[in-house]
Amino acid sequence: MSQRFTQFSTVLISSIALLFHIRWSRRATALGPTILTTLGIFFCFAGIAWGLLDFDPNDVRRGVPHLLGGIRNGVLVIRGWDILALTLKIRVALFGDATVPASGAQEGSTVERPGPFAGAAQSVDCRWR
Repeated sequence: MSQRFTQFSTVLISSIALLFHIRWSRRATALGPTILTTLGIFFCFAGIAWGLLDFDPNDVRRGVPHLLGGIRNGVLVIRGWDILALTLKIRVALFGDATVPASGAQEGSTVERPGPFAGAAQSVDCRWR
């Protein structure tokens, strides 16, 4: 069962990392490594908890292999997300940040606010950069 848990967590984290690479944007640059790191830490502790689930302190000889299997799964997941998060950072280092479309169209909006003089309005840019 722990083998399936490791496979599930690896496929999930790899799919999310691939999605960040396919839909490359400034937001992926900023949030990608953070999300991958958070998922990796979660699955690491989940793997250790999985190993402790069937650990019997009264029968250490039978419980230790299961505990070590859970710790092994946690360490494998840590290495996986670490490498995938680094691929996002390396992409930024080698190719630079994602570019803004030439049309200048970005997600977000502008807000009109009163200017310093009566009747004058200033446009405030509220787009994600």
